[in-house]
Amino acid sequence: MSVMNGGEGVWKMYWGSLNSYNYAHGIFNNQNPKRGNLFSNECFAKTRDPYWAQLLPDGKIMDFESIPVVGPNVEEYKTLKIHEAYARWFKEHGNVVREVFNGGGSCIHLYHEEDIKEVYKNSPEMPIRSSHQVLARYRRDRPHIFTSVGLGASMGAEWEHLRKMLPRMVEPYDILRSDLEEVTDDLIDALKSDMEENGEVDLIQWLYRWAYESFGVFALYKRLHALTSYGREEADLMIQAADTTNEIIFLTTCNFGDFEEHYKRLIPIQDFYCSTISKHATEVSMDQNVCLLKKMIEKHSDDMQDVVTILQDLFQGAMHTAATTIGIALYHVARHDTIQQKAKEDLKKVLPNKDSRFSEVEGIPSVENIISETMRLNPPTIGNGRITKADTVLGGYFIPEGTMAVLQTQVACQLERNFERPLEFIPERHTRTGSSMLSNMRLIEPFGRGRRSCPGTFFARKQMHMAISKILRNFDISYHHEDIDFINKLHNMPSKPVMFRLKPVED
Repeated sequence: MSVMNGGEGVWKMYWGSLNSYNYAHGIFNNQNPKRGNLFSNECFAKTRDPYWAQLLPDGKIMDFESIPVVGPNVEEYKTLKIHEAYARWFKEHGNVVREVFNGGGSCIHLYHEEDIKEVYKNSPEMPIRSSHQVLARYRRDRPHIFTSVGLGASMGAEWEHLRKMLPRMVEPYDILRSDLEEVTDDLIDALKSDMEENGEVDLIQWLYRWAYESFGVFALYKRLHALTSYGREEADLMIQAADTTNEIIFLTTCNFGDFEEHYKRLIPIQDFYCSTISKHATEVSMDQNVCLLKKMIEKHSDDMQDVVTILQDLFQGAMHTAATTIGIALYHVARHDTIQQKAKEDLKKVLPNKDSRFSEVEGIPSVENIISETMRLNPPTIGNGRITKADTVLGGYFIPEGTMAVLQTQVACQLERNFERPLEFIPERHTRTGSSMLSNMRLIEPFGRGRRSCPGTFFARKQMHMAISKILRNFDISYHHEDIDFINKLHNMPSKPVMFRLKPVED
């Protein structure tokens, strides 16, 4: 009888081995008081056996050095295909893999849902980061402009101070919803005017412009003219600057290439990006209209440098993730006629005319399911990273305090043990009750979890819902090219422009 099935004899053997390991490492006694009583009888009496209990060789927990090692990796980082390596490592080595970096250092990659849950539960409430150091360097080198390194690079008390400066993100959305819908209406008009003779258009590029324009309305109550011929040049440069910044952050975090060379490359990009955001913030700061920036200024007028830094970070996050997710969602919809027709039928019930107001709609479940399924199958990020705040055991290996853990939720969401037919795009799976996949819905969290989750999650979900709904209500969408390939530049994104064929609907 297996440990997982509660076999008493095997459990006693396992518990005895576990005790022997813990005593040997000072976990139960005073040899290492810092670690404390990591595995108490009381703790295990109240929880079910971990999945890895029956996998231990000789019933003994393995040490950190026993974790399968990969790397240093060069080619996957160079080609921005590291997500493919992540999936391969799981197939070759299992649920826990240790990656050693070029130039020193390492991290562990976790693929099992129990280990991911355990890390989330026991990770620090405030970030301890090894990422974004190149951006932190840029900002520390300019103390006359920045008094902090920003939301993405800060840790501990500095991060908490900045995060508390953000107001509730729900309120501005409710106030500005009609203005945001006007931006989406402008997107529909732009798509109609930009279509080639065969109806094809680079939809995702337009979605990047739409995201930049939408966040301008949300954060500044200001039109940035990203969807017009006379304002598009600045928008496209800002979109490219954000994209290149993400790439440099990704490569330096993974210790690929020369840090100083990456930093030199970042400087002119961030000079332009920061000056543009600061210019728009200055123009809006005295405006009486309600917007995200105004709310921050009202409460934190003495911290204007931090306010503008937060604004820069929010624009950075807003320009690509939602737009790319919408584009990939529509790619799947275009390849599944039944899914598209079902969504259109639901949309016509709540938006009887093409120009019906989305702001008057509570939501369309079939569209929400399309978004959820896209974030399961093709999320905007491969997962999240956390630093272990105490000694623990993950996958049967002893993991010391302070270990960087990459939570590989993208790979986990594509495993049969978590979702039926995992590689198929099945939006209706998100409405099923009693399905085995429901227990693992928490894996679909590309925006993070808890107080450290992305502050723009609510805004992004609402914007994605509106954009997909209005595009499907106005166009029949099809795709007539090779399958989309992906690269990873901090965020997952298509490796080249994606041409959709759009046919305006008559009613």
